[in-house]
Amino acid sequence: MYCVQDRDEAKRQLTAHQKIIEKHKEMIQKCINFTKMLLVEKVSLSCCCLLYFMNLLTVISHKFLSVVLSSIVILIKSEDGFVHKV
Repeated sequence: MYCVQDRDEAKRQLTAHQKIIEKHKEMIQKCINFTKMLLVEKVSLSCCCLLYFMNLLTVISHKFLSVVLSSIVILIKSEDGFVHKV
């Protein structure tokens, strides 16, 4: 049979282990929350980068198109055989 001292020691150890388990649970939860935050930041940053590059490509394509259109010269051959820029 167990004596009172053994039972008290077992309770003390059980309480100490439960506290350790609770601290571990808290630490795991903090790690999970931190990981979630990092993932949200990564997605947010990725979206921002994607939007930035899309906007940059739009600006570049508009400028390129503008340059191309402004450099196109329509040449019309007149009745006298000369080429005129329009």
